Amino acid sequence: MYGGLEATLKDMSNKFSKLREAYQQTEFPVLPILRNGIGTGPSIFSVDPGVTTGWAFIAPWDFEVGTIVQDHVGEHLSFLLKKFRPDCVVIEKMPTFTPWNPMAGKVAARCEEAIKEYLNPFATDDPPKGYYRIGPGEWKPVTNKEELPIRMKTQHEKDAYRMGKFFLYKMGYVKRPTE
Repeated sequence: MYGGLEATLKDMSNKFSKLREAYQQTEFPVLPILRNGIGTGPSIFSVDPGVTTGWAFIAPWDFEVGTIVQDHVGEHLSFLLKKFRPDCVVIEKMPTFTPWNPMAGKVAARCEEAIKEYLNPFATDDPPKGYYRIGPGEWKPVTNKEELPIRMKTQHEKDAYRMGKFFLYKMGYVKRPTE
């Protein structure tokens, strides 16, 4: 009687093992954190470039956050944008001169190239539709003290998530908890 069920469970276990092996061998493995979404608005992808680049995908149904190291930030970001296919992309404006990290400008430039390529590789307008730059002076005073829904590993992940939430507040998709 239970022989069919046991065979089905064994088959599912084998398929899961194969999927896990395939995932571990992917070119750009991403270890996301899945939780409940925000409930309303467009899907957005926010990027906080730096030595490690934090990213957050925020959608009405869910959100994920993660970190990319600077070595291959353009390729990883392209992969993530194709994976999530957000409605719009938000990036933090970087200072033009950062003596503490001379690579920061190059990282930000690679991020911007990947974002523009995703949104519209043939766009002549700058920035292309769906692309937003937000300065730290705009979003940090508004969302920096807010509780995070989950524990996040790096400061760049936290900043990317909070910047994305600020964008949703600014555009009127989500009301701030204090409103």
